[in-house]
Formats: sequence, structure tokens, C-alpha cells
Amino acid sequence: MRAYARLTRDRLPTTIFPYWLRISRDDVAGGYRLRDDIMRSPVRAAARSLRHGRRPSPPEEKELVSQARLVWVFAHGHRREHDDGTALLDASHRGRQFLLDHHLDHERGGYRWSTDRVGQPRNDVKVLYAQSFVIYAFVELSRASGSREPLDDALELFRVIERELRDEHNGGWREHAHGDWSPLRADDARPGMAFPGRKSANALVHWMEALTALYEEVPDPAVRRALVEAVELCHDPVFPADPGATHEVFLPDWSPDRGGEQRASYGHNVEQAWLLLHARDALGEARDWERLHTYVEHALRVGFDHRRGGAFTWGHGDEAAVGREKIWWVQCELMIALTEALLDRADERYERALAQTVTFVEQSMTDRRDGILLESVHEDGRRRYARKSGNWKAGYHDVRAATRIAEAFAP
Repeated sequence: MRAYARLTRDRLPTTIFPYWLRISRDDVAGGYRLRDDIMRSPVRAAARSLRHGRRPSPPEEKELVSQARLVWVFAHGHRREHDDGTALLDASHRGRQFLLDHHLDHERGGYRWSTDRVGQPRNDVKVLYAQSFVIYAFVELSRASGSREPLDDALELFRVIERELRDEHNGGWREHAHGDWSPLRADDARPGMAFPGRKSANALVHWMEALTALYEEVPDPAVRRALVEAVELCHDPVFPADPGATHEVFLPDWSPDRGGEQRASYGHNVEQAWLLLHARDALGEARDWERLHTYVEHALRVGFDHRRGGAFTWGHGDEAAVGREKIWWVQCELMIALTEALLDRADERYERALAQTVTFVEQSMTDRRDGILLESVHEDGRRRYARKSGNWKAGYHDVRAATRIAEAFAP
């Protein structure tokens, strides 16, 4: 682990952050423009260039999630001192400016789901999941730069969400709205996110993450009340004491949506468990270590490849995993959860699982030329989707795990 952490620590300033700067830069229109970057050997890349004549064009749409995540990535890199000068901080400021100029709805508040390349609105729906990443990114940029302005923007967005998306009848928050904040119908396919009109474990986890960061910087009573509620919802009904009983999708009243397949998402399960530690830190409460260990042990018992290393994607309750592909972000969240669990107590099972996971990730899921993770591989490590970047792969999970591993094992 120390050797892998040193390698990761060295890669962050020399190849990982330079990769994200290069792949996302848009000097013409501002913001970030992420093309689908598929890992190929030099021979395959040359052959493709000869066949097609040019590289694939970057997408014409700029989505809020990827734009906000990259603001966070670059701010985080600068704050963690992986920036040679101010290149990362400057890139983060440029991304924030694009969000303010083009994604922000100046009349009704909140940030639009997507724009075209130059910033003209393409999809004006307001999605809680995406708004969460704007808050998370702006708080990190304020920490990295020392400027109060991004923090004020984050607090203003929180107040808009509390006013427009709070579900006074059922508790929690609505997740999808039209541009004017009116509820989105369940059959509306525009958001780009799954489960329109319903509630999800995924959105709640990242809303709690954003609230945690905001409350750490702004001890506002309203932010605290929202964070307390998000933590309570994470405990019950979204992530109950039994990890095998988790659901991904809920109806507005927080009852499980029986219309879809009940699935335990191992990545989301362990992610919420370690994020809850930090939410309780922010609230001044004791960490719930037992909950973290329960969720980690469940993932290792039914969702882990003990022969090759690495976490599977999903399964049914306490049965063996069904979705056995290995996706980059699931590995990242398991690595962080295992690292946090080892801070609480030494455990040979955790140490072995973490060593197996980083070995599998390095050997089967990493482009060793730059340290960037591939999107997914099959159970045995064969490439399934060798994408390194794109609108849904914007460095957030990768960088968060890399910096945590480096700081824990090679400070």
C-alpha cells in the first residue's frame, strides 16, 4: 500500500492533473469540453487515425455535473498542493465563471442541466443531484482560493433549493423540476438522470456530501437542519441497518419503488457509510464506526472478488453479486471506505482486500502512462469500456480516491 500510495502521490501533479487540464480545456468558449477519450495502444491509435482521418470530436453539450465536478477536481488539486503554480486554481475559476455565466438561471435561481458548447441553454431542468455538485465545487474553490465569493454562491444555491425543492409533505427534497421549479413528471425523459419524479439513494448521498462541506464552512442553522435531516434519511429509510435491505429508488413518500428491480449497489452503500463519518464530524457528533464496518463487511462478503480483487457492481440482498462488471467509481469508493475502516482498527481482511483492489485497479483498470482509470472491465479484467474521460467520467471519484490513498499511506 505504501508503494502504491507513493506512486499515486507522484502521479497526481505530474500526470493525473495535467491529463484533466489537457483533456477538458476549452479556450474558445470557456468551461470544460470533455470528449470520450478511449485508451488505445499507440499502434491502435495510429491505425484508427488512418481509418478515420481525425480524432473524435468533443461533444457539443456541456452538462452541469461534469462542469461542476471539474471545478471541484482542480480546486481540490490546488488545495492539496498538487499544483505547480496556479494552473489548477485558474482552471477552477474559469469553470466557475462558465457556470455563473451560462448554467445559472439568473431569474429563477438554480443551475440548468446543460448548455451547448458556447453556453446557450439546451436543457433547463433543475436536478438536485447536479445542484449538489455545484455547492460542493464552490465550497472547495473557496477553500482553495481563500475567496468568499464562491462560498456565498454556494449558500445562495442552498437557500434556493430549500425554497423550491423541499418536500414539506413527505420530508426530504424533490429531485427533478422544470426550469420554473414546477414538478417534473415521472415519464419526462429530459433530465439525463434516471428515475425522474422519484427519489434516489444516489442523489441523497451527494446532497448530504454537499451539505457537509457547506456546513463546515458556514455554521448556518438552516444548513445544519438540512444536514441533520439528510443524515437521518440516510439511516432510515434509505440505508437501513441491514445493508442487504437497501434500495436505489424510492417513491416521493420514501417507500421503495416496487416497479423496478431491488438492487444493492455496493459502491453507493460503502460511499454513504464513509461520507456519514464526515457528516457527523461536521455536526459535532461521534462517528458511527459500527455502521461503516457493517457496510464494508457486507460488500466484502457478497460483492467482492476475493480471487482477483476488486468490487462487483450490484446484487440482490445477501446473495452473490449479479452485476459482476467492475466499474471505476465503485473501486474508488471501496478503496476510500477500506482506508477509513483501517483508521478505526487494524483488520487483516481489510488490509488484504485493499491490497487486492489497488493491485487489480493498477494492473487491469489503469492507463499506466498517466495513471488515469478506465471506466469498466469484465470480472476477469478484460476491457469492457476503456473510456478515460467523458461527461460522466470527469475525475471526481478518481481524484478523491487518489488523494485519500496518498495522504493515508504516503503523506
